[in-house]
Amino acid sequence: MKNILIALLFIGNILFISCSGESNAETKVAQPAKEKVVGTAVKISRLTDGRFDEYLNLTGVIKANSQVKIVAEEAGVLVDLLHDKGSYVQKGTALAHIKNKVIEANTAQSRAMLQEAELNLSSNEVLFTKKAISENQIKISRLNLDKARAAFDLANARSEKLTIRAPISGYVNARYADIGAYITPASPLFELVDNNTMKVKIGVAERYLSFIKKGSEIELSFDAFPDLSIKSTIGFVARSIDPENRTFAVEAAFKNPDGKLAPEMVANIRLLKKKHENSISVPIDALLDSESGRYVFIEENNIARKKNVQIVAIQSENVLVEGLQPDQQLIVLGHRTLSNGDTVQVID
Repeated sequence: MKNILIALLFIGNILFISCSGESNAETKVAQPAKEKVVGTAVKISRLTDGRFDEYLNLTGVIKANSQVKIVAEEAGVLVDLLHDKGSYVQKGTALAHIKNKVIEANTAQSRAMLQEAELNLSSNEVLFTKKAISENQIKISRLNLDKARAAFDLANARSEKLTIRAPISGYVNARYADIGAYITPASPLFELVDNNTMKVKIGVAERYLSFIKKGSEIELSFDAFPDLSIKSTIGFVARSIDPENRTFAVEAAFKNPDGKLAPEMVANIRLLKKKHENSISVPIDALLDSESGRYVFIEENNIARKKNVQIVAIQSENVLVEGLQPDQQLIVLGHRTLSNGDTVQVID
């Protein structure tokens, strides 16, 4: 019996020691090491005042400076085509010939009648100096010459219209008739386009009209040619509004560089609206929204301070605002997770 009691005491001591060890282990796990608190990492930019240019962005359509359709003025058969589509021609260049035998015969007849009237006048002038004819007869001879000359001029003018000539210098953009076709007066024959000089037509809403003036400088850019930028000045501002689209027509001419641009292409127009002196602008990404308006964060002694701002104008990626002062440190990165009064750590 004594031996059994000793054995029980021994086992009890072992169990007590084991439980004590587990309790100490649990106590150690329940007490983690304290971490050092560090502020939110942010980047800042010092605010400066300067000039902020506010621009008006518009859209226009490019037109050729001259784009004309050439029509026939006399009837006849088209017998010759001297230039086809894509050709560049100078003003006055012959493009085609029309055959009309009636006009040609009439021209030949009027030429002969003119020569006859000239001979009659010459003979009568000799007779008049010899007192062989009266003064009235010499006057009638001169009038006959005038009538014959007028008839020839008319016939010759109609004959010249059988040769179709370019009224402007430019490219043959279209041809509407083929050799052998019978042409009637007013039949379209060609379309000529002068692409050396272009113009942009802009429809300006009436709320912007006060910023548009003749002589105002504009800058044009094109989606088709991202690297191309052209400067021009406004040459025309309509005095009445278009009732269909409620816009004022505005035009500006410019040179077509290397003939790249074509009629009906879209142009992006930028026009200086207003210059703001001694103003402060911030990157648009630095702005945050709340129910009460827009705000930014300013860093002051490693503390983020919320500052409400008013937007005056937006230009590209920059925003002109009111409510900030020069030399303040604007938080431009890491600001979206901040609250007013948070500790921040400025990083480079």
